[in-house]
Amino acid sequence: MVYGGRDVGGYRERDGYRGRESSPGGYRRGGGGGGGYRDDGYGRPEWDRGGRSPDRGGRDRYGRGARERSPPRRGPGGSGQVLSFKHFMARQPDNVRPKEAEVMYKEYLIKQLGNAKNVWFKEHSESEEMRQRYDPVRIEEALKVREAEAKASVGEFVGASGSDQAAEGEGMEAQTRLCKYPEAAWAEGRTSKDLKLLHKLVTTLDAEKNIQKNPLFGDMGSLEEVKGAQGDSLLDKLLSYAWRVHGVDYYAGEELGFNRFRERKDGRQQSRGPKPTEAGASAVSDEAAQYFRDLEIRWDTRVFEGDRAFKLVGKEKLEGELSSYVDSQVQQIDGNKFMCKLCTKLFKGSDFTKKHISNKHAELVEQVKAKTVQKIYMDNFLADETFKEHEEEVKALQDSMGEDVSAAALTSREPRAAPTPARTPRRSYFDLDQPKQETRSVLDYGDI
Repeated sequence: MVYGGRDVGGYRERDGYRGRESSPGGYRRGGGGGGGYRDDGYGRPEWDRGGRSPDRGGRDRYGRGARERSPPRRGPGGSGQVLSFKHFMARQPDNVRPKEAEVMYKEYLIKQLGNAKNVWFKEHSESEEMRQRYDPVRIEEALKVREAEAKASVGEFVGASGSDQAAEGEGMEAQTRLCKYPEAAWAEGRTSKDLKLLHKLVTTLDAEKNIQKNPLFGDMGSLEEVKGAQGDSLLDKLLSYAWRVHGVDYYAGEELGFNRFRERKDGRQQSRGPKPTEAGASAVSDEAAQYFRDLEIRWDTRVFEGDRAFKLVGKEKLEGELSSYVDSQVQQIDGNKFMCKLCTKLFKGSDFTKKHISNKHAELVEQVKAKTVQKIYMDNFLADETFKEHEEEVKALQDSMGEDVSAAALTSREPRAAPTPARTPRRSYFDLDQPKQETRSVLDYGDI
């Protein structure tokens, strides 16, 4: 008798409950046909064994194809990874002395990172001195402090100008030293040239530090009308203002950097000194004339290019990288529909999508910002051509080894392979169920 199914070998089996139907496709557990796929005997069609469905293009539930695998793990030194000192020495001969090992590792780092300057940055990038000189975040903070100190110095300069002129003159003499060619600085026509150039330079410096009103330019008319003793007095005041407010030593051709800005209070600037008499005046030498031509080029270039410290901050580069990243995460779906690639939310405009990314995905934006700031930090260091400490360090290491050993000889040694970890010997396996094998001869029937 068949009850709710068919009779199979003396027991009944419900359709759609257990077993296989006689149809070629069979069906999966829970009822229903198999769609033409052969069952594997466990209630699953053949394509479901590996988790990849033909409806998903042959990919599994995680979106991976048959050939897609996780990247293999690599040990130290693999795929361009820089070896640590410990792993590097594990591949070197045993007879290497400590100083030789230090130089060999330094040569290895130079080879891996490109040059000695990159190695220096990798080793010293976290030091406070390096941060103060090249880190754009620290530089921006130092520029704000410099601006505040410059504005405070303007008030001090105005107060000093209103004091007794004789006391001021004595104080100025104590804070100055003669320039290289003092007589040439008093030559005919030199005062008007310096006055025009210094006026242009001070105007640029005031604008960079957001100083709205210069106390020396308030009642001054055209520079063409300033002549004689009035021009000499105005030039001396501008020289003092440039040094005490902006840290610019005009005749020396030097400008204090943002990390040395406070030295202007204790340092001494160069001046023309007292005006020579007509009897003591002499002709301007060729060297002096060339010196002042170079000085004009130096300050004209400074006015044209601006403050280099603002370039070290890299504000334009940082804003460009962040804008490019946000734009790359916006996808236009339709004419007025835009999708955020990070969370697939839809918006009616690209501006709303960008605002959403900046607010809701701020962590990812901060990660991009941190990488860009680190890149600017490294670029600032590599662009400093005056930095030579890395060369001195390599030379000192080579000199400390002695003249008989060179870096080339060290690097020519054959490196040894990485040590293979010792294996624990395996214990012998004895099968207790194995039949006992007798080696003695049969004596009687009882031994059979």
